[in-house]
Amino acid sequence: MKHVASMASGILIGAAATLVAISWQEEKLRFELSPPAVFGDIVFQNLRLTNDGWNPATNVKVYVTHPDIAARNVQSSPSFNLRTDDAGMLGGYDRVRRGEIATLTFSFKGAPIAASMIAIKSDRSIARPQVGDRGALSLVSFLLGACLGVLLLLVPVYRALRRWLERPRALVAGKDPAR
Repeated sequence: MKHVASMASGILIGAAATLVAISWQEEKLRFELSPPAVFGDIVFQNLRLTNDGWNPATNVKVYVTHPDIAARNVQSSPSFNLRTDDAGMLGGYDRVRRGEIATLTFSFKGAPIAASMIAIKSDRSIARPQVGDRGALSLVSFLLGACLGVLLLLVPVYRALRRWLERPRALVAGKDPAR
């Protein structure tokens, strides 16, 4: 039974390490849309694009399907450096590196932009909306997994230590614990 539990925990740890290694090396485009600020008829809204993955994202294209948004009423920092004739494309970046943040500022008249109106894609991925801070959740899941791994390692050590400590008592009592 002890060997089965050891093998099962080894398989789980190996599978988890493989999944982390595979997902760690990819690009992870995420965007966050700020709440609108309305001044009279004019709406101001920011879009923050980040790459949380390891590899840089290449040929990143930003599409917004809002009737009042055009390339002329969008400010981008850093500036767009990728131009194509795709319908609905506002602009793009030839590369977004790990940890790099691109901010797009919209000023227009009309209804605010919803996250469903935004599509951002690169050569290898599609950006997902970022909801809240995921850093705390990933830290909690890492700590929970680490504690579980330590417990799985300590159970066999505890059993061996208990047997080792009981051996002198058994010898004094005249019993041979080896049998």
